[in-house]
Amino acid sequence: MRRISLLIYIAISILCSASIYAFDDERKGFILGGGLGVGYLSNTTSPGSLLDTDSRIVFHINFKIGYAPSNTLEIFYHQRISWWGQSGRTYLLGLIGAGFTLYFDNTSETDWFVSGGIGFVPTGRGRSTDFFGFGLFAGAGYEFSRHWTVEVDLLYSTVTGNYSNADSFGVVVTVNVLAF
Repeated sequence: MRRISLLIYIAISILCSASIYAFDDERKGFILGGGLGVGYLSNTTSPGSLLDTDSRIVFHINFKIGYAPSNTLEIFYHQRISWWGQSGRTYLLGLIGAGFTLYFDNTSETDWFVSGGIGFVPTGRGRSTDFFGFGLFAGAGYEFSRHWTVEVDLLYSTVTGNYSNADSFGVVVTVNVLAF
């Protein structure tokens, strides 16, 4: 709970200290965005000496908040979450961390871009320190209208524990909206 309060405090501080020119249709300044999409996820787990692999279609959401020091570069905090159902249960796989987006042209309303980032994988094990996760993403996309993009991301994460390891690789396509 303390961590969530800190993140809310940081988000409000960034919002309050953002330039008065935020949301002026210039990408430079405060940014806030999110997206929805679908993807394909392959999970490989190795409990003990056994190896198990499964692949599935997943739903995906993402969120970002940050700052763009120029019209071509964004630096942000991100959350990316894939979820799926299996045997009457809902499973989540997330990545939380820092990322960037680099646009190739700052003079047109539409533009190609690349993005990437790193982060940790919440393990869902409460306060247990027996599991640790790390991940990264890389992607490319196109801003087809001001504030609207379509993006393809490659996601990789690994979670290690005392008795098992899990690696996930995914490809997701999202439609995103970005306020700037």
